[in-house]
Amino acid sequence: EIFLPSTEAHFEWDHWGTLRGRRVMAFEYHVRLDRSKYQIVVDDDDRIITAYHGLVEVYPKIHVVYRVTSEAENIPPEFPVKEVKDVLDYDYTELSGQPFLLPLKAQVMLKGAEVWQRLDEEFRIYRKYSADSDIKFDTEPLAPLPEDKTSESPAQSPPAGK
Repeated sequence: EIFLPSTEAHFEWDHWGTLRGRRVMAFEYHVRLDRSKYQIVVDDDDRIITAYHGLVEVYPKIHVVYRVTSEAENIPPEFPVKEVKDVLDYDYTELSGQPFLLPLKAQVMLKGAEVWQRLDEEFRIYRKYSADSDIKFDTEPLAPLPEDKTSESPAQSPPAGK
């Protein structure tokens, strides 16, 4: 969402860093409340949308995003969640002999009035699903199905005494 033109995210250079042994460029970004779709939901019926900011970390040689962080801003004091921060890491994973940039790990941290909660998710064992089909045009016609494969025959009488 932060890269969509309709979001009008504001980006600025922040710093050079190292992520998983690679040098990365880090850009700070900010999304205003009136352009945000960042929702915080509590018990499915208590929800708010907030402005948010974070970092986008990019591998400079090929301009690929390796990490996106975000943090909610200006959460109303009466809302049960006080802070939300999340991190989403990406890396290349091989599928069917080809590299694909896919989520690697996600972490969401929520602070309530009295407790911090942390959810860690790891994305592994990716598989590529596909369906293949072949169409063949035979030059010799197939033999028709035998009649006994499609014809109905009379039901046999049950054995005597049953």
